[in-house]
Amino acid sequence: DAELVDYRNPQVSSRETPRLPTPAELVRAPKGAVSRALKHAPLSQRHRAFERFRAARQKTGPLVTSQRELAERYDALVVGSDQVWNPTITGADETYLLPEVDPRRTAKVAYAASFGYPTVPPTWARSCMRALPSFRAIGVREDEGARIVCALTGRRAEVVLDPTLLLDARDWEKVTAPRVYEGRYVFTYVVQERALTLSLAREGIGRLISFESQMGSEGASDRLTVDAAAVEDVTVPVAEDPRATARAVLDAVWRGELGRRIDDVVEDRVELGTFKTTGSEFERRHPSV
Repeated sequence: DAELVDYRNPQVSSRETPRLPTPAELVRAPKGAVSRALKHAPLSQRHRAFERFRAARQKTGPLVTSQRELAERYDALVVGSDQVWNPTITGADETYLLPEVDPRRTAKVAYAASFGYPTVPPTWARSCMRALPSFRAIGVREDEGARIVCALTGRRAEVVLDPTLLLDARDWEKVTAPRVYEGRYVFTYVVQERALTLSLAREGIGRLISFESQMGSEGASDRLTVDAAAVEDVTVPVAEDPRATARAVLDAVWRGELGRRIDDVVEDRVELGTFKTTGSEFERRHPSV
């Protein structure tokens, strides 16, 4: 059996859990504190929705607070995905490196882990050098991550798909809530909601739809719709700056090609993330490694 590990990184939990500003924060940075206070109610509602989703649909083990507990409970541990090896996000939490877990008793694997940057600070680099050699297999999300692992340990890490991309629209439809809006709309997706992002979505909608119409004259407008249940009938995605928006539009045009490649994985026509099937491709892209 497999289950999600319920480990709660203090720095991530502090950042992701909505809270009202303290009196000291109101005095020190009143503008930011007022903004946090105004957003507290909607962010709390969203946080509770995520918690309900996790409770209803995810198989999660008991809360663990140490590597010793992890080693005692599990025969194998998979670390990832996303930026679990980004010391800025995690506060350099070595739990994600599992240095205290004996690999002779508990197999350690990384899948689609990310450092978040093309380089790592020296202190974190030393932690990685000590811990990563004991992993049975290492899969990372970006080419930069593969280069970092190789530079620090001499090992070859496989560049693999983020697990969210191993699902297709049919999988997402099983957990998608009913649509809120009918017809076409601009879908914005950012890590932190900013006034600039919303402004781009509102003020640029005419220009973006005009772009879609021009593409339509070449017979390609149907490829501008993102094929995902959660954003069905989206005209174009909007990112945080105009250049990123342009790239997002182009990404949407090619989303159909990406979808076909992901279908190959979902339907077991090809395998990704194993040394055997991705080794030759890795060597082709990184001949000097």
